[in-house]
Amino acid sequence: MSRFFPMNEHHNQTLVMYPQVPDQGEVFPNYITDTRRPIAALDAYRQLDRFCANMLLKSHAYLSKFNYVIRPSSGQCFDMVW
Repeated sequence: MSRFFPMNEHHNQTLVMYPQVPDQGEVFPNYITDTRRPIAALDAYRQLDRFCANMLLKSHAYLSKFNYVIRPSSGQCFDMVW
């Protein structure tokens, strides 16, 4: 079972540890739910450019488990990746 463990709060974000990987990071509190399904978890914390995000979304391994990527905007108003 995957759970988020709140450790401390900083600038409206909570430092969390994801037990399936030996990593921790800061996320906004509304990203943390009590849902016990995998879709409630953030599985990766890394910067992606638009090209890499598109390649990830098209990969078979990604499509079989996930359906979206959250990434920072490159400055264009409608720079969303679905």
